[in-house]
Amino acid sequence: MTESNIHTTNDWAAIALAAGSGSRMSSKLPKVLHQIAGIPIICHVLDALDQVDINKVILVTNPENNNILSEIKPEIPCVIQNTPLGTGNAVSVAYEIVGSFKNTIIINGDLPLITKETIQNLMKQHSDSNNTITLASTIIDNPQGYGRLKKENETVTEIVEQSELSEENEKLSEVNVGIYAVKTEWLNDALASLKPHDNGEYFFTDIIDIATRQKIAIHTYELNDPNEAVQVNNRIELANAEQIMQNNIREQIMLNGTTMVDPRSTFIDKNVVIGQDTILEPGVHLSGNTEIGFGCHIGPNANIVNTKIGDNVKIGASTIEMSVIGNNVSIGPYCHLREGSKIADEVNLGNYVEIKHSTIGRHTKIGHFTYIGDSIVGELVNIGAGTITANFDGKEKHQTVIEDGSFIGVNSVLIAPVRVGRKSKTGAGTIVTKDVPPESLVVGAPGRIRSGKGE
Repeated sequence: MTESNIHTTNDWAAIALAAGSGSRMSSKLPKVLHQIAGIPIICHVLDALDQVDINKVILVTNPENNNILSEIKPEIPCVIQNTPLGTGNAVSVAYEIVGSFKNTIIINGDLPLITKETIQNLMKQHSDSNNTITLASTIIDNPQGYGRLKKENETVTEIVEQSELSEENEKLSEVNVGIYAVKTEWLNDALASLKPHDNGEYFFTDIIDIATRQKIAIHTYELNDPNEAVQVNNRIELANAEQIMQNNIREQIMLNGTTMVDPRSTFIDKNVVIGQDTILEPGVHLSGNTEIGFGCHIGPNANIVNTKIGDNVKIGASTIEMSVIGNNVSIGPYCHLREGSKIADEVNLGNYVEIKHSTIGRHTKIGHFTYIGDSIVGELVNIGAGTITANFDGKEKHQTVIEDGSFIGVNSVLIAPVRVGRKSKTGAGTIVTKDVPPESLVVGAPGRIRSGKGE
């Protein structure tokens, strides 16, 4: 975990609660695995924990989602809550692992907007004040669905859940966010004192009542940004959290030097990196671990997924997936670069070009309405409009190689496996079925070599 000067070794552990079924999502997918800005909800929480000085993080799961969560974050140990007996029981099943630490953070797994600064500030206040329990709170205009905080003399006396609100308590606006800092030794005794509710579940929030009866002061750390308290329990709240996250991402990227012509129509995943002086036109979607260099011009209506793009690249309305693009490249509009495409510097791809699992060399130009699949194309090659590399024979895929300086005429078909030698030419409409020697001219259907030296 990230080092800091606030805490000492073995001061802090954290328990992230992700065992709930999330039935209100009306989904077969566990709630915490729904994505916001391209990342599962629980990963936003775990990433925030990873950036503060916490020595041990434990993830509480259920039998249905344990395998999936273990694969997403294999470095974080999971503890299974075999029977859904509430949040109090969920914390109890993880206590044995965190018992040796001085303090423990307990955090709900459905808080995708929480930041490392909030967690670190909560920890600092808790440690500096030597509190037994400190919980994160905030004041929001519409606290529907949140537990409300009752206070006396600035300390919490009770958390009133939504289902138990009286008319008087409806006026309470300070809410429980779902993040707690607790002295671990006291936590053990408090968990042992929890009693089941009528539905058989143990509520972790009942530790507030236990602390109050023991005359232990319960302090709060109020969030600077109430949006961090946004929880995700249904699809509407998922969309709301996505909108807030997108606004945060857009603002940060623009502050870092990227121009967005219409931010509201631009969607960017959390892990995307964009260089300065790049321009994003309306309708751009940047997903996954996409990296874009300096001075690029993207869009409008470009969809780019898990792709690395160099500097000074221009991409029109195109779809690019899991590819690598060099510097000073021009693409589109209406191109489709599929997984495994590698485009070198100074390449020009015209409209309606599709490339799949192919390498395109420097200074090569590929015209319009062209398909290049499973191919190696050299440098300074010109490929005319309508060219197809026929890479599939009905059973297997085969490779086409076009060497440096070759000129492929319009509507040529290259039936793989085949190699076109350097500085060779194909005439318009040629069907190439055999290897072409260097500096040759091939024409016809099937293609026949007419002369040497490309004459």
